[in-house]
Amino acid sequence: MLAHPSAISSLSLSKDGREAVSAGHDASIRFWSLEKRQCTQDITSHRPMRGEGVCSVVWSQDGRYVVSAGGDGVVKVFAR
Repeated sequence: MLAHPSAISSLSLSKDGREAVSAGHDASIRFWSLEKRQCTQDITSHRPMRGEGVCSVVWSQDGRYVVSAGGDGVVKVFAR
């Protein structure tokens, strides 16, 4: 699977194991279908600052949300 154009800083698997979400220094978050082995969504809502993009990304315990923390000092919550 082709990924981010720069380093990946964080990766998290969904509770059911069907999806992964990755975060990169390119300030993007990408959702991946592990069954189809392809990117299903690309989000670029964080701003790169001081050479940092998205530092961390994690699924909520119930699998309904993904939370990201960016080098821009912003925490974002995305509904799945």
